[in-house]
Amino acid sequence: DGKVHAGQWVTGRFGAALRFDGERSLVVIPHLAEVDGSDELTVEAWVFWEGMGRYPNILTGGAWNPGGFLIFVSDDSCSFRMGKPGKKEWTLGRDWQEVGAALVKFDLGKWYHLAATFKRPAITTYVNGRPVGSASWNFPVGQTGDLQVGKWGLDQGKTQSHCGLIDELKIYKRALSADEIKASFDREAAKRK
Repeated sequence: DGKVHAGQWVTGRFGAALRFDGERSLVVIPHLAEVDGSDELTVEAWVFWEGMGRYPNILTGGAWNPGGFLIFVSDDSCSFRMGKPGKKEWTLGRDWQEVGAALVKFDLGKWYHLAATFKRPAITTYVNGRPVGSASWNFPVGQTGDLQVGKWGLDQGKTQSHCGLIDELKIYKRALSADEIKASFDREAAKRK
């Protein structure tokens, strides 16, 4: 369950999705305590970009420092990132660590199925059901605070929100297999034709 702020449910060629305005839109999901400290995680979402910007993240999984996970967006590129948990809040530079695995350099006006799996210590990213990136990360998931969809709340509202649509966002406390990610893409892609 999440609370929608300045977003709009739309129905169209691809069914229902949430439209983000590129300025204020976001969804706030209450803290997922069961994910914090986990050695496995999967996130996936269908994303359609109508504009780009600096840090209009698709998903911000809790406080970025300490810990957290992101489907991170910077200009026309998207990656999955994880931060080191268990730190005192806002202690960048004091043993702070993070890692990223590439997802996609995206085009406007096109749907993408994005997924990232983490099974300690391996991160694998997928676009449209195919593996595209990887990284090693030997820390558990750090997830404190609320999750935000469509925006990075790191700077108290100064970043842009996503400009476009987000649909079928899913978070699992386990690492889906490559076959499960492909099946999820195939199942949803068939509905979008």
